[in-house]
Amino acid sequence: MKYLVIQIFFVFAARLGLFTKFVSLMTVLHFMLLSMRNINSLTVAFLAALLGFCVACSEPADTQYHKVDDRTSITSEAWRLRDDGGPIDSCIALQRMAVEELRRGDSPDDAVTVLAQMGLFLYGDGDLSSALAFYQEAADSLAVTPQNLRSEGAIQLFGNMSLLYERIYMFDKAFEWSDSAIAECKRQGGRLLSDVYRFRAGCYNNKGELDKALECYDLALNAIDNSNSNADKGMLRSVIDGERAYFLLENFGDCPDSVDRAVKLLERSIENYGEEYESASRQLSLGMGYVLQGKKQQGLKLMEDAAAEIRRQGELEMTDYANCVLFESYATLGEWQKLAELYPDYHATRDSMTRIEHHDNIIAANVSFDVQNKERTIEMQNLMLKMTHQRTVLVVVSASLILVLLIIVVATLVARRKIERRRYSEQTDIDKKRIKTLEQNLEAGRNSNNDILATPQFITRQMTGAFRRAFDSLYPDFTPRLKAAVPELTANDELLCMLIFLRHTTDEIAVYLGISRASVNSARYRLRTKMGLAKSENLDSYIIALINPA
Repeated sequence: MKYLVIQIFFVFAARLGLFTKFVSLMTVLHFMLLSMRNINSLTVAFLAALLGFCVACSEPADTQYHKVDDRTSITSEAWRLRDDGGPIDSCIALQRMAVEELRRGDSPDDAVTVLAQMGLFLYGDGDLSSALAFYQEAADSLAVTPQNLRSEGAIQLFGNMSLLYERIYMFDKAFEWSDSAIAECKRQGGRLLSDVYRFRAGCYNNKGELDKALECYDLALNAIDNSNSNADKGMLRSVIDGERAYFLLENFGDCPDSVDRAVKLLERSIENYGEEYESASRQLSLGMGYVLQGKKQQGLKLMEDAAAEIRRQGELEMTDYANCVLFESYATLGEWQKLAELYPDYHATRDSMTRIEHHDNIIAANVSFDVQNKERTIEMQNLMLKMTHQRTVLVVVSASLILVLLIIVVATLVARRKIERRRYSEQTDIDKKRIKTLEQNLEAGRNSNNDILATPQFITRQMTGAFRRAFDSLYPDFTPRLKAAVPELTANDELLCMLIFLRHTTDEIAVYLGISRASVNSARYRLRTKMGLAKSENLDSYIIALINPA
């Protein structure tokens, strides 16, 4: 009986986690050997041993639960919070914990997934610079990961990089990362390929290449049937149908065939997945299609219900879009009463979105400048490394030649003369290379000036000097002639004149100066007044004529 008491003690000890599985199991076996001294205790021993073995080889209920919870990925929890509509600040804070865990070496996730998701959250919050830094760190980590160990995180990283570069209008870079995403999708058997083509279609749409955008939607549909993805293929088709329909209505609303096609796509999408994916936005687009087809009441009713649901969801960008669509439809159809009722909400959301867009454009311009500056820095570093390597090779070769020449000098006087001529020839080559290097450096400086003047970017107080120096180096006569013609111009007036002389558009000047289009037009008007121009005289032609007189 005493052995049974001891065994029960060990069973509960194992249950409480006080002993390891190994100790508990060995105790059970030890008890079985002792208890086999008589037949009566053997039965009890067997039952106790069986109980102890089962407990020792399994996790206790509480322990098992906490173990699973402890190993739950913080990255997964952050993503779940985002899917549940949690505040972006909370998602970012939780993901920072995942990054810290990764830095400590305790993360259950791969580095690419953790870092790329951190970048995605920051991108969603508008912090493009920080997002790009995390994306680049994730890309560095991916570069040292064998291809056979890459996961979907690699595809998502490439896609996210493409979206970021699209947002800052660096389309060449965006398509480069999109190409990488497509190649990685195909390497992984077509996984996420339809999504990548969808995003690529959006990029072509923003760039204005509509034919290529339509082609990408077709490729996205083909990828659904030819991939090994476990995703709901019907849902994927519904998503693509909705986006293609919106694309057709937005770009080809004046073409009846395109409108009819868009309406059919939306009706099919809503019929198959009416309540499962962005129902309100699709109903809004369908209402748009009905109005364009002439179904006024049916379309407006659908659009109004969808807009009300979108407002209830509280997402500013979608609310602004819904208000704009309704506002335009009311104006087109002559619904003046409804137009007046909508105007206050329309004006408020439009004003908010204008401020956000202005802020985002400034951020995008700064990030674009930083990216290009970093790329130029890397190129210069690579060039310096190459030149250093060339110098090293040249030094080694020169030393070898000198040694050979010295040996020849000792041998004969004739050899010495040959060595001197060879040295002269080598020195001439070195001088030519130095001259060529100086010419390349001068050309690089001119190219840098052209980049500053030709690429729209916000001119901060610190950048004003660099911009003026770049301008004066290319057009040294402009500023003196401008001051001589109109002495009362301010420094800001001169900067505006420079931008006009460079033939920048009003939108580009707004980006350079960090002001709105309306402010640019006001500044142009004040400039005309100071210059005493008549209404018939063109301001741009007058400024250009200062340096290029007819």
